[in-house]
Amino acid sequence: MDIIQSIQKLQESKVYLDWKSQNPLSYLVHVFIEKENHYQIGYYNPTIDKLTIFELNNKITISDSLEIYK
Repeated sequence: MDIIQSIQKLQESKVYLDWKSQNPLSYLVHVFIEKENHYQIGYYNPTIDKLTIFELNNKITISDSLEIYK
């Protein structure tokens, strides 16, 4: 799976769609490839000034919103 495919897989998932419905202004800010088929995809929410990270491995998990270091 490449970066584009991983983002598409995430954005089609129920986890992402449920989260996005409550965070409509959030936007993609990073994609890290930790190892083959293990991605971290981060979205920034300017309304609350926090970052949410999704991990794609064999399943999709979501982190709690994290504060941004400035």
